[in-house]
Amino acid sequence: MARRFFSFRRSPASVFRLTRMLATRRNTTRSSSNQAAPLPIPLMRFNELTPPIHLAKPLWPTTDRLRRWTMLEDMIKYEGHYLHTLIVLTLDCYDELIQDQTILPRSKAREIFAYLSEMRVLHQHFRVWIAEGARHWNEREMVGWFFGALLEQPALLNVYTMFVANYKRAITVAEPELMNRGKFCNFMESRLRHVEPKLTFEDFFMKPIQRMVHMERHICEMLRETPLDHPDLPMLRLCSRRAKYIVSELDVLEGHISLLRSVLEPEFPAILPTAANVTKRRQSQLLHCEELCKVVYNRRGVRKEKIYR
Repeated sequence: MARRFFSFRRSPASVFRLTRMLATRRNTTRSSSNQAAPLPIPLMRFNELTPPIHLAKPLWPTTDRLRRWTMLEDMIKYEGHYLHTLIVLTLDCYDELIQDQTILPRSKAREIFAYLSEMRVLHQHFRVWIAEGARHWNEREMVGWFFGALLEQPALLNVYTMFVANYKRAITVAEPELMNRGKFCNFMESRLRHVEPKLTFEDFFMKPIQRMVHMERHICEMLRETPLDHPDLPMLRLCSRRAKYIVSELDVLEGHISLLRSVLEPEFPAILPTAANVTKRRQSQLLHCEELCKVVYNRRGVRKEKIYR
């Protein structure tokens, strides 16, 4: 039974490509009547931390309004599923491993689960903003503002970049531990089977890499279905550019880890960050808009990004 946890074959770059291909296939067959797959049975802690979000149907439905409503409902369900996964990985797995070192040494738990807790906090805030938008959907039908609120968070690009860069290190530590420590493998299986029984350990750790690709897709779909005279259009256009920029930055990390220095300047440590030294790193800058960034090269031909304030 534990064998299903031993497969670590996919790189972040391959997941980006596969996620885009699957998203394209879904877009070609999707209609306004399609509904997202229901969430798996949530744990009690998920219900306590994330109350359900109710999105009322439009009072005066038109084709455009129904399509936008369906896409928003799909995004809410997908985001809820993703947040559920982060809660299980952090509060139900990582926190217990930190307290009980008989299952796994604390240092290795920190390396494997690095940056997931920060992601969970970000998306818990995002869910609050989504709930506010859903509550007033029939009044304003605006979604661009809460996409923008998340995409412009200074920690977002930073945390996801660190997770992607640290992914190979995390699975290098996790694979032998899952293979040699039966107690750790049984512990992870008992926790994760409540979420998706058919997924492997690697599948769960690929979800953060897929998340930004799916967010870009949700924003682009909403943008395509938004009328030209809709007040939400300008913000959605900005969010679309920002999401594409973030996905492209994460995509190039596979095999191009040196680009981290240009993305996360100033002051990046000489080695890839891990949970042990992440607190020593200075707060990094964030490009609040791709139009404010200009790529230049110094005398040695090293790529730099100038930020215009």
